[in-house]
Amino acid sequence: LARADVTVPIADLPQEAPRSALWSRALLPFGPSLRFRIDSCLGPGLEQLIAFSRFWFADADAEILTRDCGFSGLGDPSRGRPPGPWTLDAGCRHLAPEAGRRAAGALGHWLASRRGQLAGGSLEEDDALLAHACGIANEPSRAEE
Repeated sequence: LARADVTVPIADLPQEAPRSALWSRALLPFGPSLRFRIDSCLGPGLEQLIAFSRFWFADADAEILTRDCGFSGLGDPSRGRPPGPWTLDAGCRHLAPEAGRRAAGALGHWLASRRGQLAGGSLEEDDALLAHACGIANEPSRAEE
């Protein structure tokens, strides 16, 4: 169990998304890629990566997504405000079912590149690390009693 940085190069983002050219231009001033930190508890970093992938394939502009779907994350280059944290409601009506499948496919591709960094050691090591990292009491299993 570890932390992994999932880097999403802006130039490699799927171009079949409805507004990909617009979003790419909006993100490029911040650098060549976006970075999401995923830890062993799969908390905010993974949630933001999921929100970003769903945003990328949504068919609405940022104002509509903000109003209708709780969107945030695009940043503002004119004010030096970088992208993130990314949010987009799970039930956003501007993400068609096919677009949701494409977002899930992109998400899987990005995570596959870092899967090895998220792997742990033995079950006992994973249990101890998870208990420490997530604040879970590390009680002995019934098999050990």
